Amino acid sequence: MGLDMYAFAVKAPGCHEHDDCLKLRSMALRCTGEEESVDVDVDSEAWWDEDDESSMQIAYWRKHPNLHGWMEKLYRAKGGEDETFNGVTVKVTLADLIVLEADVEANALPHTVGFFFGQSCPAHANEDRAFIAAAREKIAKGYDIYYDSSW
Repeated sequence: MGLDMYAFAVKAPGCHEHDDCLKLRSMALRCTGEEESVDVDVDSEAWWDEDDESSMQIAYWRKHPNLHGWMEKLYRAKGGEDETFNGVTVKVTLADLIVLEADVEANALPHTVGFFFGQSCPAHANEDRAFIAAAREKIAKGYDIYYDSSW
């Protein structure tokens, strides 16, 4: 029991690594910092397949409640309404990663507590940095990034 947290990369609809749309998307991200928004109804049990290259787990955290609290705030800011932020998926965009990176570097993730959540520790910052780098790399290759958790 406890807080298990995951980040997944899922191939964005209509984009493939060698398509012109990926090149255009990448250029738009570099020039404007904005992304197109494609709403995807994501059920983590149904859409992630470890044998399918169109979706993959890119990060896992165990009992890092402050990051979970940050993701919950992101979920709420995007209009998420589920009462309990457990087993709820939220899309993490390039713009979100920029804010997350600044908060990680400033040690400004919100202090978060919960039943069986454990405690965040300084070593988690390195895991957060690795996630941010991996997520940026996947976004550049045409993937969307999603966060999910279970406790």
